[in-house]
Amino acid sequence: MPPMATRSDHPVWRRLGSLALRFIGPTWPLAPIPPVIPPALPDCPRCGGRWLCPVEWAAEDAGHWHVMFRCGGCQTRLALVIDNRQAAALDVELDRQLESIRAAAERLDVERMATEAHAFAAALHAGLIVAADFV
Repeated sequence: MPPMATRSDHPVWRRLGSLALRFIGPTWPLAPIPPVIPPALPDCPRCGGRWLCPVEWAAEDAGHWHVMFRCGGCQTRLALVIDNRQAAALDVELDRQLESIRAAAERLDVERMATEAHAFAAALHAGLIVAADFV
């Protein structure tokens, strides 16, 4: 599997980092750089969209997961290995998104039922529906 490019690998970020070091200079003692943790759901590397969704996952070892993502915008597939902390963050983000989808579906269902009820009431009022229609 090819290594995954991170935001720190992007030329703009490398250039900004080198400019910052020239501006402020090194500090003593140099503090260790914390590892870059990607967001729970990364952006699609092809289209830049926020539509990556995990479609397959398996334990890589005790502390890592192999996750296959698919972009809903351009259908690109992306394989990543994430650690348990990232997997937990991914799980929280997916739960948040699932709740958002559930709430939207419920709202749409209520709107649909209200539209049908109004249409039914209008048909009754106009005499288009009579008791014999239900026998």
